[in-house]
Amino acid sequence: SMAVIQHFDNSSHFITMTANKQWAEVTNAMLKLGYDDPNKYPPELYAQIVARVYRKKRSQLMKLLHSDYVMPSCGK
Repeated sequence: SMAVIQHFDNSSHFITMTANKQWAEVTNAMLKLGYDDPNKYPPELYAQIVARVYRKKRSQLMKLLHSDYVMPSCGK
């Protein structure tokens, strides 16, 4: 990823984010659907929930990074 960034842009910041299948939002969603044992989660449903939670958290991170609180000149 860094090689691609260096080739196309001279960015001074690089942030990575990974999904965590044990996030509280994921386990709570599975509990609401009636799955209390992580070993019995249907893989396709589990992957969809992890992806949705990841997108939500990524969106929250982007809002924070573009806020005046973190980077006042970003996006203006």
